[in-house]
Amino acid sequence: MTTTHSVQASVPTLGMLELEPVDGQVSRITPLLTPGAAVTTSRAHVHYVVTEYGVAALHGRDLAERARSLIGIAAPQFQEQLERAAAALYLI
Repeated sequence: MTTTHSVQASVPTLGMLELEPVDGQVSRITPLLTPGAAVTTSRAHVHYVVTEYGVAALHGRDLAERARSLIGIAAPQFQEQLERAAAALYLI
């Protein structure tokens, strides 16, 4: 996972492969962080998240909009599972 900054507009953008490269069966977009996971970039700092499945514009969005945007750029086989988890967490 890498964080880049657009030179022209200076917009914080997070670019990443959505699937784990080892087997392609694990999504990096998850409903919750694992206990003890380190967070180095706050949610308010990242404006865009880019995966091979699209771009999620997050800046200025509420939690439900952010969740839907991230689900939309997850690998298709994980989107339904992520929607159920977001609903269970009362995010959408």
